[in-house]
Amino acid sequence: MFLELGASEIEDIIPHRKPMRLVGHVWIAEDGCSASGEVRLTGNEFFFSGHFPNLPITPGWVVAEAICQVGACLIGSRESVKDRLLPLLTGIREFSWGRPVLPGALLEMEFAVAHDVATIIRKLKGEGRGRASVGGVTVAEGLIAFELVPRQLLERLLRQRSAAIQLQTGVALEVVAEATAT
Repeated sequence: MFLELGASEIEDIIPHRKPMRLVGHVWIAEDGCSASGEVRLTGNEFFFSGHFPNLPITPGWVVAEAICQVGACLIGSRESVKDRLLPLLTGIREFSWGRPVLPGALLEMEFAVAHDVATIIRKLKGEGRGRASVGGVTVAEGLIAFELVPRQLLERLLRQRSAAIQLQTGVALEVVAEATAT
């Protein structure tokens, strides 16, 4: 038995939206310690137009981010985490990329936590091993570290930053207006 997440369930767990939501489906194993996900790369994704125009290849960071999103769904799907904590990437180690991922590929991702999830939630940080494959052939793998950040804290910090940017922009506009008036 496993838990299957579609696009709307994924968006209930992680804040990513298209075009940055890079997973289409996620399956969480019954033990709650591993998950798999997939996405079909159509060739119309935003990153293909510039990477590279005549030879479209999925950038390595996109593959790594897709793995991270599967891991975030794994952790974030827990009732004790959902709506309260947000898994944020803090590091990638021992990561390697293999074959290029081309348009039309079905990118399959796996993520398994290194410790039991209860310990991760208690410590508010954890690590897991991620892997991506196409047609059963590994295209990327490595260790991914994350922290669990209170959603309310993150939202408050983002609001403060937004207010600071608006204030700075307003002050800058006043300075420009004064300089052009004289």
